Amino acid sequence: MKEESEERYEKMAQRLVRFAIRVFQAEDPPINANLSKAQEESLQELIDLLPTTQRRHVQPHIIDAYHNVLKSLLFSIHPLIDTLVHEDPISIFLICTNITDNMCNFKPPGAIANTCSTLLHIMRLAAVKQIDALREDDVRIDATLK
Repeated sequence: MKEESEERYEKMAQRLVRFAIRVFQAEDPPINANLSKAQEESLQELIDLLPTTQRRHVQPHIIDAYHNVLKSLLFSIHPLIDTLVHEDPISIFLICTNITDNMCNFKPPGAIANTCSTLLHIMRLAAVKQIDALREDDVRIDATLK
């Protein structure tokens, strides 16, 4: 993987999490993005761990909380998705990310495809981390290893 690709993936994941935090914390959000209970809980957990001016050091569990936010955003389905499809946070994020700077139109198709492929790669990375976490939690002994 190229270093610039890795940076692009990291920046996109950060943008997605910041977008979700803004939607979650907004009193009167300018954009309706309906978060599920699991998404709200994971966002609150991350917010509680984020460094503040009083708490300048990064707590070790912040990486896990960050992963939980990505996992909840990318892999959980809102129970009312059929009626809230136009308020899906990932869809809204993709729309906002792909509007031109002057907000008059969408970016060219190639730029939109690049954003979608970046998001897909982030999904893969989050899935691999989740699979690894599940593997570590699995204490069963493989019968073939006896």
